[in-house]
Amino acid sequence: MPQGDLQPRVTLTRSGRAIVASWPPIEPAYGYHVVVTDPAGNVVDTADIAAAAYQPPVMLAGAGIVAGGSYSVVVSVAGLPSQPASITLPTPAAILTGLHDRLIAARTHPASAATDWSYPLDDMVLPDAGDGDPGEVRTALTAALAPSASTPLTIIAPADPVLDPAQGTLALTGTSDALTADPATAVTVTFTVTDDLKLAATWIAAPPDGWTLASAFAVLAETPFDYLPVSGVSLVATTFGHSDPGFFFPQLPGLAYQATLAVRGDLAVTTGQPNQAGTSYTRIGGPAQVTADGTPQFSWTAESALGPLTIPRVGQNPLTLSNGLPQLSCAPARGGNGQAGQAQPSPPPPPAGIDPTAGQPALAATVNTLVITGQVTLAGGPV
Repeated sequence: MPQGDLQPRVTLTRSGRAIVASWPPIEPAYGYHVVVTDPAGNVVDTADIAAAAYQPPVMLAGAGIVAGGSYSVVVSVAGLPSQPASITLPTPAAILTGLHDRLIAARTHPASAATDWSYPLDDMVLPDAGDGDPGEVRTALTAALAPSASTPLTIIAPADPVLDPAQGTLALTGTSDALTADPATAVTVTFTVTDDLKLAATWIAAPPDGWTLASAFAVLAETPFDYLPVSGVSLVATTFGHSDPGFFFPQLPGLAYQATLAVRGDLAVTTGQPNQAGTSYTRIGGPAQVTADGTPQFSWTAESALGPLTIPRVGQNPLTLSNGLPQLSCAPARGGNGQAGQAQPSPPPPPAGIDPTAGQPALAATVNTLVITGQVTLAGGPV
C-alpha cells in the first residue's frame, strides 16, 4: 500500500480558543493519535480516537492552547493490534530446582565408593539451552579450571545437593581432582541466579596439606612456588563478579588463588604452619590466568605488611626491614625474539625465608618473582 494512503491529510480551522482538525478517514486505520505542539516543540494537547468513533471535526482545546499561540498538529494512524502473545519468565527457584533435578538424574555411584555419588557437570546437567543459560556456566567453569580438570568436571559427594530457597542457592559439597590433580581436594560449588535470570556458579577448592602450585602446574616444579611456606590454600573459579567474605580481594570471573604466607622475623626457612613463634602471617593471592599450554600467569600482592624482618649480614650490623609487603608473580619466559618458552637467566634469588631453593636455576618456561618491599633501617636509622 503506498505510504500516502496511510498518511492523513489534515485541515485546520479555528473555533474560539479551540483548534478544529479534520482529515479524510483512512480505511485500514485502527485509530488515530493526535499531537498538538507549540513552536518550541512542547506538547500542549493530545487525543487518541478509535477509527470507528472518528466523527470529524475534532476539537482540540487543551489548557496549553492559548490566545495568540501558533501550533502544529500531527495525526498518526494506529494499525490493528496483534493477537495477544503470552510468555512466562522463570523464577530463580525454578531454575535452581531444575538444576537440582538434573544433578540427581545424572548421578552414579563411583566404583571406589558405593555409598558416595558422582555428579558430572556435563552437557546433560548444564545443557547449552534452557532457563538460566546453564551451558554458559559449564563452559566458564571448565575454562577456569583448565588445564587439569577432568572432562567433564565431576564432584564425588556423600549426599545430595542442598537447595536453599530462602538464600537462593544450590550447593554441592564433596571432593574433586579438577585443577588440583588431587582427588582428596575438598570442593563446594554453589549455584545462584543473577538479577537478569542467568545461572551463576562459584567453585571453591581446598587442597589437602602439602599441596603446592606445582601440583597443578608442572611447569612450576622445583621453582620457589613449589616450596612456598603457606597454609589455608583456597582456589576459586567463578562465573560472575561478587564479593566473598572468605577472600580479601573481589571475585572476578575466572580463576583465583588465596593462601596465608608465613615469614619468620629472622628470614630463616619456615614451614608455613600457623602459630609459629617469631613468624609473621599475611594472606596473599588474586586472579590467575592459564595459557593454552598450561602455564599460569599471575601477579599477587599480600593483604597486609609483615612484622619487622631482620636481615643478618656477615661481619656487619643486621638490617631491619619494616612494613614489608610480599609480592609474587609468574609469567611465561621470553627469548630475545619475544617468543615465550625460551631459556632466560634466573632472576635474583629472594630472601632465604621465602625461597629455600635460592641459587638453583629456574625452569626456562617461566619467570618467577618473589619480592618483599619495605623500609630498611640500620642501627635504628633508615638506610
